[in-house]
Amino acid sequence: MTRNFDHKRENPIINISFNIVIPSIIMTKFDDWFSLDPTIALVLALMFPLGYGLFDLYQKRKWNIFSCVGFFSILITGGIGLLKLPSEWIPIKEAAVPSIFCTFILLSLFDKRTLLEKFLFNEGLLNAELVYSRVQTEHQKRAFKSTMQVATVILAASFVISAILNYVLAKLVVHSATNSPNFTKELGNMLALSYPVIVFPCTIILYGMLYYIIRRIRTLSGLTTSEILDIK
Repeated sequence: MTRNFDHKRENPIINISFNIVIPSIIMTKFDDWFSLDPTIALVLALMFPLGYGLFDLYQKRKWNIFSCVGFFSILITGGIGLLKLPSEWIPIKEAAVPSIFCTFILLSLFDKRTLLEKFLFNEGLLNAELVYSRVQTEHQKRAFKSTMQVATVILAASFVISAILNYVLAKLVVHSATNSPNFTKELGNMLALSYPVIVFPCTIILYGMLYYIIRRIRTLSGLTTSEILDIK
């Protein structure tokens, strides 16, 4: 079978730069460099994940989930500052976002196809047509479904870890009152630290999960890793 997925795969460096690195630099350094008002710095920081997401939408006709998360995360966090809510809300918000993702991921276990399976195959990360064409017997289908369920639980666990780390990081980094000049800088520092502190360990878990999925699919289908990943 031929694949229907013809869009380019995500460039992780550009993705991280527009959704994490550049907004972080704007929020932590632009006040010192350009005496930028915190509100303007926040709006400018929002433009990068928003712009990247819209460009990705134009190219692929699909929303970039990382840009959406980055945009709304900065928007909600910055909104707490603009509304002058207590800074104690920041750790709660930081833990709430991955917790919500975890909930939806676990709820998808009761669906015919989990969110993880839909993401991996619908986004073209794995060769959907070829894999599904090789998983035909009832035994293969049950084993494949069990594999995706186990992987889904692993994915949900990574979000639980992310929620805990988000909460701890926010408690350690954000101390200033929401109407103080240092608040925006602390948000930028928290965003910058989220990559090594949160994203890196969670990425290791996700790579382990992907290895488990590919190994199981190889066993069930007889396909090679290159065929599963559609590597020419």
